[in-house]
Amino acid sequence: MKTAGEVVLITGAGGGIGQALAREAKARGAKALVLSDLAGPGLEAIAAETGGLALAGDLRDAGFITRLVADAEERAGPIGILCCNAGTAAGWVEAGVITSPDDALWSLAWEVNVLSHVRLSRAVLPGMIARGRGHLLQTISAAGLLTAPGAATYSATKHAALGLAESIAIAHGGDGIGVTALCPQGVDTAMLADVKDEATRADGVMSAAEVARLGFDGVEAGQFLVTPHQRVRRYMAKKASDYEAWITAMQGYTARNRG
Repeated sequence: MKTAGEVVLITGAGGGIGQALAREAKARGAKALVLSDLAGPGLEAIAAETGGLALAGDLRDAGFITRLVADAEERAGPIGILCCNAGTAAGWVEAGVITSPDDALWSLAWEVNVLSHVRLSRAVLPGMIARGRGHLLQTISAAGLLTAPGAATYSATKHAALGLAESIAIAHGGDGIGVTALCPQGVDTAMLADVKDEATRADGVMSAAEVARLGFDGVEAGQFLVTPHQRVRRYMAKKASDYEAWITAMQGYTARNRG
């Protein structure tokens, strides 16, 4: 699906990959940008830079998501491309029991990394299906494919987000709906600074601009899985070919990094 001429809604647009997605969509000729994030200078700045419509709110609030989509379509037109980009790495464990983050952190990760995708797609898919066209660009993570050491909250919810993306692609591909799962490793964003695990940086840190470019390349090519870090495909193949050996290797990696 071409970006040119489409209304593009981007969540998590106030920084990092979200801002880069906004710039990339504008460069590709999007008809209008609707940009959402928690209220703050980052959201206002990218809206001013790109001419986008800023609609601030908390994606943990199901009512806000309903209002966001309704306001976006009333003010900008039918959404052609939905970029579910907001995410959180809350709950990273550097030492101790991997499931130690409390229920509030698990709930935060679930609400932002998974349920926001569910609620946003629930809001936009009926209209897209009625029009026979639309695309969802889901920013997930290589952790949804491979698992990040020290990050049960992050990895578990990113696996769930990938499963949701696959489900939508399988169920609604025949309705004219495309889905692209964007699964990078380390990206030069504020979120990366909060992540201590070096596995995230092991294959290099990419710029948000490059990741956004590859994401929209995937949208326009009708590609489901986009892995900006090329080694991720090799890791996936190794994991699939011998799951036991993969777990053993990751246990060894974790032990070495604990010193």
